Amino acid sequence: MPDSKGKTLLLLKPRGFCAGVVRAIDVVRIALEAFGPPIYVRKEIVHNSFVVDELRGKGAIFVDSEDEVPNGERVIYSAHGVSPEVREHSARRGLRVIDATCPLVTKVHVEAVKFAKEGYSLILIGHHDHDEVVGTLGEAPLVTQVVGNPEQVKSLTVPDPNRVAYLTQTTLSLDETKDIIAALKQKFPNIKGPAAQDICYATENRQVAVKEVASDADLLLVVGSENSSNSNRLVEVARNLGTNSHLIDSYKDIEAEWLIDVKTIALTAGASAPECLVEETMKFLATKGFDNVQELEVMPENVRFGLPPEIVEAIAAAPASATAGSRAWLIESVPRSVPPASFSSPLSTTTATGAANSKPTPHSSPITSCCTRCWAPATPLASRKPRTGSSSTKTKTAAGASTPPVRQMSAPR
Repeated sequence: MPDSKGKTLLLLKPRGFCAGVVRAIDVVRIALEAFGPPIYVRKEIVHNSFVVDELRGKGAIFVDSEDEVPNGERVIYSAHGVSPEVREHSARRGLRVIDATCPLVTKVHVEAVKFAKEGYSLILIGHHDHDEVVGTLGEAPLVTQVVGNPEQVKSLTVPDPNRVAYLTQTTLSLDETKDIIAALKQKFPNIKGPAAQDICYATENRQVAVKEVASDADLLLVVGSENSSNSNRLVEVARNLGTNSHLIDSYKDIEAEWLIDVKTIALTAGASAPECLVEETMKFLATKGFDNVQELEVMPENVRFGLPPEIVEAIAAAPASATAGSRAWLIESVPRSVPPASFSSPLSTTTATGAANSKPTPHSSPITSCCTRCWAPATPLASRKPRTGSSSTKTKTAAGASTPPVRQMSAPR
């Protein structure tokens, strides 16, 4: 239980960037450095306004459609994926495509194609207007129907009730999805699902963490943008458990009345929210008396995804004269156990083999600092080895650093 003597901030872990988001941001940053601006990005690369604005400032041009990209130019597909129609249109116009689709979203696309080829009617559980659902729906539009709640299941009709399969958007609420699947199984007893659930590990882990601490907090704050599905689901999870909760783009969105009579705040971040925004929020809350920080780790996250081949080739082809000074982009953004104001040193990130990926500099910037400046890579582009597959990582605190107390919790992945 939190310390009752003062105001407490429960810092949830895991939080913030997932592997798919880190990969997508890496893709845009490396493309800008390797090929130079402009680099066009179809839709928001991830659903976070801070990240999009920061990349726009470096030369990325965000467009709603591939139609807006001049013929022959480079275009990056967002982490949420695209339909085959978009791919075909891009090819006809000679666009040089770099695909930053999250591998877990690609998994759902592959499943949709497989079920459709086998003659199944597909039920896609998700939000009809979300970019990810639009892309998945495009894989088999003639046999796919989208449902967003159990009530919509009642009106479904299919040619053969014994040849039905379901898939889900990767960023949904676990509880809500479970209810929809139960309704589908009641209507179609022989319905098939994916071999492994489609809701991604990061979405699940962050929701489990919220459930673990909701009863200990008077207020839960989720750092994330309004159009971030997984961030909104975290707010819903807390509210469904009776805990007051709000979504904030940054600490500037916190309203004074939210803090009245509040003794314990839980703080987390959606999978597309950078850690620097969490740190700024912590620093702001400390000025309001919430300086008793307890980091609660529900489960470790050690997932990394390889980069697309176009980016791997760009790294390999980078000139040997490339210098580190111009490469201050975010290569890793894992949540640190060290708040910037109260503690002296951040974490260093190390691979399972012990090789350092980057050397973060001490975070002494003001509250408006950009997280990318905290994670400048130690090596230039030309000498960095690209990630070509998943690997485990571990975090270590720099020597002499003070860390807030960490409470280990036991919970499912």
